[in-house]
Amino acid sequence: VPITSICFAGTKDPWALGLFALLVGLSFLLSPPKLAIPATVLLSLGGLLIVFFCSLLPISASSLPEWRTTLTDQLGLTLPMVRSPQPWVSFEASLMSFVGISWLLYCIGRGFDTQERQFHLTALPLCVAAFALAAIYVRRNNIEIPFWQGPWKLVYYGPFPNRNHFATLLAIGGVLGF
Repeated sequence: VPITSICFAGTKDPWALGLFALLVGLSFLLSPPKLAIPATVLLSLGGLLIVFFCSLLPISASSLPEWRTTLTDQLGLTLPMVRSPQPWVSFEASLMSFVGISWLLYCIGRGFDTQERQFHLTALPLCVAAFALAAIYVRRNNIEIPFWQGPWKLVYYGPFPNRNHFATLLAIGGVLGF
């Protein structure tokens, strides 16, 4: 799941987000968690999800912030009467946060044995190195990978639209490899 999500990290297309959610769900179905998750972890992550979804709560007209009244009165924009000015963006972010927290809970409850941990600690740096080599190859040969393009479609930075994100991935891969 992490390697696939890294591969499609540069795209915000619904199919890539759905693929990540599908892989997390299949992980739960094919290899369910073995350990019970502590209640404190469940409560804290559940509280975090509640905070994320609070952006979709309705807001009264008397408690609107000044910037919202300026946008509606002076510019004539119609904003929904919820806390978020763009509830569809907040909803998508909340759903993806739910998927990410689900993956975290899966990893906490999975109970990896020593062989599995050693495999993952070897495979992840090797996959990061493979992404680095692929990024160099794509850049040198001017190959176009549609879901690796940045927002301006001028320069490729590996699977991410920002070279800082790719540099962070390479740094984490280097630390894991060490």
